[in-house]
Amino acid sequence: MKAAPTTPEVADSHWATPPERDARTYLKPALRGELGDGHTREAPCLGCLHLVESLRRALASRDAAVEAPQPVAAPTPAPRSASLSRRLDPDAVRLRDLARAGRLTTREVILVAAWSLADENNGPCDTWSLVVRAWELCPDRFALPGRPQHPNSNAVIAKLSGGDSVVALGWLRRAATSTYVVTVEGRKAAHGLVEKHATEGAVR
Repeated sequence: MKAAPTTPEVADSHWATPPERDARTYLKPALRGELGDGHTREAPCLGCLHLVESLRRALASRDAAVEAPQPVAAPTPAPRSASLSRRLDPDAVRLRDLARAGRLTTREVILVAAWSLADENNGPCDTWSLVVRAWELCPDRFALPGRPQHPNSNAVIAKLSGGDSVVALGWLRRAATSTYVVTVEGRKAAHGLVEKHATEGAVR
């Protein structure tokens, strides 16, 4: 199995606002900068370590899936009830299409990413999974500058904390360190997006 590469860009997620960009110049340099959700000023930061470890596990799982030989067997049709239980919410599928078409805002794309993960896994999602899913939906918006093949964790984490975040809007709730769930308000907002764009499409 290939060794997971180091990812220094993940450590940048320590900051929602880096110290060098903090407009509060009246503060001492050591006190400038706004921390991202789940991060501390301690070294090492547990929030950063959690993201790095999550990324390593995701890369290891991906490499194992690619390298492991897949047995060839005749497909077994699943019972009807099992097929229905795994069927994705049609609104979630519609919202993914809207996100990929660039018709949603950054916060709306993050909501769609969280909802699609919850729809698939029937549970909360961790920050790194949210970063990767948002990047998969809108790679142009959520990739590192000049490195489109790598997701930019800062683009997502910046919208998970602060006054204009998806958490502040009530769409997501922090369930644990770097773990989020979609709230009832978030699901209402997502369904509202489907209705809004369906109406716009009908008008066109």
